[in-house]
Amino acid sequence: MVESSFDWDDVGEWPAVERHYPADEAGNVVRGVAHIQDSSNNIVFSRDDDHLVALLGVQNLIVVNTDDATLVCHKDKAQEIKALVQAIGAKEALKHLI
Repeated sequence: MVESSFDWDDVGEWPAVERHYPADEAGNVVRGVAHIQDSSNNIVFSRDDDHLVALLGVQNLIVVNTDDATLVCHKDKAQEIKALVQAIGAKEALKHLI
């Protein structure tokens, strides 16, 4: 081991994302294109700069848009995302999407 002076953060968890991107005045963190109205403390992550994510009147959500899927979940359920992905993979009709 080597002693270090940097901070550690498990960026494998969605709530960690909001610690690494700037938030707007309502606490929303956005990567990608989004319009957020009357909403607060949300994480919006979109890989496609041609895809608009719009939020209206919601709080404490994680919204992730990728090429093949969109996830919307409450921040309180972030620890359950891995189990959700496993459940989707267990469904024959959806297995090819993950």
